[in-house]
Amino acid sequence: MSRFLTAPLARALKDVAPKVTLEEYPSSREPIQLLKDGQVDFSIHVEEPPQSDEYQLQKIGSTYPVIYGSRTHPLTQHTDITIEDCLNYQFVDLSLDVRSNHNYLNPIDVELAKQGQSRTIALKSGQLSTLLDSLAGTDRLMISSHALADDLLNHEDLQVIKAFNRDDYYVGLYLIEHRKTESSPAHRWFKQLVVDSLSERISTT
Repeated sequence: MSRFLTAPLARALKDVAPKVTLEEYPSSREPIQLLKDGQVDFSIHVEEPPQSDEYQLQKIGSTYPVIYGSRTHPLTQHTDITIEDCLNYQFVDLSLDVRSNHNYLNPIDVELAKQGQSRTIALKSGQLSTLLDSLAGTDRLMISSHALADDLLNHEDLQVIKAFNRDDYYVGLYLIEHRKTESSPAHRWFKQLVVDSLSERISTT
C-alpha cells in the first residue's frame, strides 16, 4: 500500500499542510486493535471488520491480485498461464506485523487452500522494495495488488505475469477509524485527503 498511497499522500500534505507529520506503521492483521489502543488514527484494511459501535468504516475501493515476475521469467514465453503453472516456481511474500495473531490469506491462497494446494515461499519481508529487487533476474514470483502494475510500467526488470481481474478475486479496501474522531475537523480533512489520493490508483467499485 505504501508505494501507491503513502508517497503521493506525503507529497499532497507537503503542498497543503507542510507542518503536518505523516507517520506510517508496518502492515498489521489487526487494525481494530491499533485503533483501540490509540496507536493510529486511521487504518486501511483489505478485510471488512465486524460492525462495532466504536468504529466507523468506509469502503473506499477494491483491488484484485496480480502475479508479478521478472521480464526474463520463463512464463513470459507462455500464453494462457494458469495458477498451476505459477506454482512450479517459488514466491516472495509480504510479511505482516509479527505481533498480530490473525491469519490473512489473499484470494489466490484461499482458492489454493480449497484445492489442497499452497505456494512455496522463498522470502518474506515487510519491505515491498526488497521483494521487488529480489525478483529481478530470477524465476521467483510475487502476488500483489493490481495497483502496483502502474508503478512497474517504467521498471526495466519486472512485469505482470498473470492478473486475476475476476469478480471472485476482488477484495474491498476499507478505511477504518475510531468514532471519537468523527467530530474532529482535522480528521475529517485528512480522511478526505486519503480517499482522494487512493481514488486515482484503485477501483471505486
